[in-house]
Amino acid sequence: MDMDGLLPIVCPASDGSELSGVGIFNASVEDTVNLMAGDPGVKAGIFTYELYPCRGFPGSTLP
Repeated sequence: MDMDGLLPIVCPASDGSELSGVGIFNASVEDTVNLMAGDPGVKAGIFTYELYPCRGFPGSTLP
């Protein structure tokens, strides 16, 4: 799921914890809250989410 470039990195968790995964959004906190509020899994109560605003380093990329 790319959400038109707003969710370029998705990392599913496979460590057996209750965490489903981590997503890195390219959006403001407000826009991310709005996107997540419309997510079908969140709306159905299947998933919850927590937001942690952060910044990356210019030019950093995944290999």
